[in-house]
Amino acid sequence: ALMAAKGMDGEALQAHFMNRVARIIEKFGKKPGVWNEAIDAGTLTKDAMVYGWKDVAACRKATSEGYRTVVMPGAYFYFDMRQSQREPGHNWAAIFDASKVLAFDFEKEGFTKEEMKNVAGIQASFFSELYISHLEDESDYLQYQTYPRICALSEVAWRGQGDEWEAFYNRLTTA
Repeated sequence: ALMAAKGMDGEALQAHFMNRVARIIEKFGKKPGVWNEAIDAGTLTKDAMVYGWKDVAACRKATSEGYRTVVMPGAYFYFDMRQSQREPGHNWAAIFDASKVLAFDFEKEGFTKEEMKNVAGIQASFFSELYISHLEDESDYLQYQTYPRICALSEVAWRGQGDEWEAFYNRLTTA
């Protein structure tokens, strides 16, 4: 009804809703945290923290527009993605193992110095429905999906860039 009354499309309705919620949150001294698509209309407060889940381009868009951004593109940092073709897991973003996580490099992905000023950090995700669906048959599924990818993510977070796989693997297995 609101869309019809105000002549809005879906994106305009989302922007209206997000801005309304942001104002309510800010009244209580808080700042909104949003998925990257919430900024598409270009009207959301710059006080919002953006979680760039979709891809590197969405992360770069958010940082270039002045939003503090948690970089977490699915093709690198969604640990519920399969590690190979022959195993369970999601594959909508990519199929990848720890070596791809370790290879993430802000500079190689095109982040400029200005964009980097708005990078709040990086984050991995793992959606629980996949874990729950494996509770009975594979009790160590969560560990399998996250290790050693979480170690590679930590390395990227500390260094700000990826590393050579063999050197990393040696540190990982000889500690």
